[in-house]
Amino acid sequence: ARLTGDAGILPSRHFTENRRWREMLQRANRFFNLVGKKVEQKEVQARVDVLARSSVFGEVPLNDLKVLAIMFERRSLADGDILCRAGDPASCVFAIASGEIDVYLPGHDQPVAKRTTGDIVGEYGMFLKSGRSATRCAVGPTSVLTLDYKHFKRFLLAFPESMISLFEMCVQRLDTQQTKPH
Repeated sequence: ARLTGDAGILPSRHFTENRRWREMLQRANRFFNLVGKKVEQKEVQARVDVLARSSVFGEVPLNDLKVLAIMFERRSLADGDILCRAGDPASCVFAIASGEIDVYLPGHDQPVAKRTTGDIVGEYGMFLKSGRSATRCAVGPTSVLTLDYKHFKRFLLAFPESMISLFEMCVQRLDTQQTKPH
């Protein structure tokens, strides 16, 4: 609530607080205070703007999106830099903040897809134990926001509408890959 400036995101006081609940809120408060101090408000807003453009995060209430944006980290790539390689262990999801990413499936010399600002990539790795399903390469200067799968899973459980959007996106991508001539 302090990070977003909106006390409306706090739970109502209709319930009886127990010691465990208070300790959990205090830990969360310390975490967000620590992390929130490292991210300037202008950067938080830039992250929120990127996340709000995506189908996965677009339906999330603004105040919750601000908290989530603080959990992301920014990573810059130069033209030709590899974001991740097919088969590599997967530990995080990416939101493209600016620029473009070409997607290469194993065995393909040409990109099978192009992802741009607001697109989410790297989500399959959360579901596949075999690692990354594709190699992703920056086209020109590119900036991505990263979030580890542990926090991403917790977010999805808290916002089921985002989970449904993620599943729809995954199914559409799989369908496109299967119907494309090779």
